[in-house]
Amino acid sequence: MPVTIFEAALYKAHAERQLYGVNAAVAISGTEVLGIGLDDARTPYDSRSAIINLIQNHFPLRNDFVAASARPSERCLGMAQMQGIHTIAFAENGLRLMTLNGSAWGEHPGAYLPGARRLQLPPVGGFLEAPDSSRRIRASQWFDRMAITHPAAAQADAGTRRFLESSAAAAPSRRFNTPRLEMPGGLAMPATVQPDSVWRDDLFMRLAFALLGLSFSTDRFRDYAGGHNIGCVLRGPGDELLGWGLNSGATHSTLHGEVNLIQNYHRRHHGVAFPQRCRLYTTLEPCHMCGGMLSEAGEEMDVRYGQADPGIIGNALVRNHHGSSQAPQHTITGINLSDGHDEAGGPITAFLASDTAYDEVTGAIDRYFTAEPQDADDRVVWANGMALLRYVNPIVDTLHGMARRH
Repeated sequence: MPVTIFEAALYKAHAERQLYGVNAAVAISGTEVLGIGLDDARTPYDSRSAIINLIQNHFPLRNDFVAASARPSERCLGMAQMQGIHTIAFAENGLRLMTLNGSAWGEHPGAYLPGARRLQLPPVGGFLEAPDSSRRIRASQWFDRMAITHPAAAQADAGTRRFLESSAAAAPSRRFNTPRLEMPGGLAMPATVQPDSVWRDDLFMRLAFALLGLSFSTDRFRDYAGGHNIGCVLRGPGDELLGWGLNSGATHSTLHGEVNLIQNYHRRHHGVAFPQRCRLYTTLEPCHMCGGMLSEAGEEMDVRYGQADPGIIGNALVRNHHGSSQAPQHTITGINLSDGHDEAGGPITAFLASDTAYDEVTGAIDRYFTAEPQDADDRVVWANGMALLRYVNPIVDTLHGMARRH
């Protein structure tokens, strides 16, 4: 019986894995191979998986499907969901399909889509039942044979020809070049750690909002303030500042603030996990993509957000994937945009680009200035935040001086 496009795409993913020695993912539109992604992760916590590299290097892939040589992780499912990919095929005790139904993924056997397009090509004998290593070898040999024997079948079927020609032409891609966000030099470690300090909890969230406010007024990060405005910072277990991110989704739809923070942290630290007992503060509740990536960036990730997103239901943090969690923070910071959004209606991201939200967020700069340190160690934490704000926009010192005079 001729193979389905899902099986043929899986052959391609496994043949690429055999060739390059790492997991691979293939994007398919109709019967055409749109792109190939190769795993480039240096550790299990590194986000540079085959599916993520595929999506980031070949976006947009909306309404297309992906075949992968390994089961998709939570971060892969989250990015696929936010980028409009609704089906992912992989082989595990037979053909398996992950399909998106509303806001939740469901797993089904390959027969779940009996009407799938079939190609005029012979199947790989025993492919789905074979061990993983054998699947890779059989798939590679199948493509070698098809290069010699397929012309007659391909001429009779345009879809088959399109698949084989695009398979041969597609070049694999690895790590996507996320915008580089460096850390300012000279940051100090406070002598005492105060994980339960309300003042420090408040300060880091104020810093996330102030970071976003300052980014609006500088050409240095003009691409970051293009619409869906989100800022975030990573607090280490020693109350040190470990990372930061701003949304640059106007230039690439996968580059949310948290994604920029995570991929830059892993770039600087060679893919190692976020330290245990660290906490991420973000101005907007993480979406499925960001929630998935955060839940697998470290163990038991703790996330605080300033603004709820009613359009996101059941992200990985809410489901406590890998022991992760999230909680609202506006009751502590006093920065709450919910009322304004309720009046404006529409998507939360559209509201965040409004004049009302802009005024509130830029006002957060003064809120950071007026966070009075409680002691010398708190002043170290506050000064580290000022160093980050100064890196983003040197005008912060002028603004701080004006605030002190008033």
